[in-house]
Amino acid sequence: EELRILPGLYEKELPEFNGTYVLMKSGRNYRELRESLEGGDRELYLAEKGKGSFCNGESIHVSSQKDLKKSLIAIGTAPYYKADYPREFDRFRRIFENCLDIRRSGSAALDLAHVACGRLDGYVERRLKIWDYAAGTLLVREAGGVVTDYEGKDRAMTLMGDTAAGNPAVVAALVQDYHKD
Repeated sequence: EELRILPGLYEKELPEFNGTYVLMKSGRNYRELRESLEGGDRELYLAEKGKGSFCNGESIHVSSQKDLKKSLIAIGTAPYYKADYPREFDRFRRIFENCLDIRRSGSAALDLAHVACGRLDGYVERRLKIWDYAAGTLLVREAGGVVTDYEGKDRAMTLMGDTAAGNPAVVAALVQDYHKD
């Protein structure tokens, strides 16, 4: 599949940026390093399989919020697949109606880091590429969360797929909504 860049998104010069790096063994995340610069505050996230997740050296954990109505959820819009928007935005509307509020940063890596440290309670996006979610998946899992596909199955490291992340209760509520069509 051809990779296309949306120049308009990168020309806006938003002050936030991030980079992600992941070391994989046999198709599985082993070690992740993620840096972000947000509003002048530098954050360094690190996760290693079996050793936990950290932000600037401090242990981090996913949110303990189990009630979707009280949850802040990040969404991703898969901008390369505009034909899917009517159906996806209907799903986003249902999530919005059943949660505290929604956010969209435009960066799966940033959203997954915010889920890992509990700033966000959950995250959903269709058709993510492996470079968008591989590092953040390890970060969330090592912070006590789950990362699944939209069927609720453990998210495998495939080139592209649908992703839901958060604590088990929030992810279960999010993926349940995707079966209402």
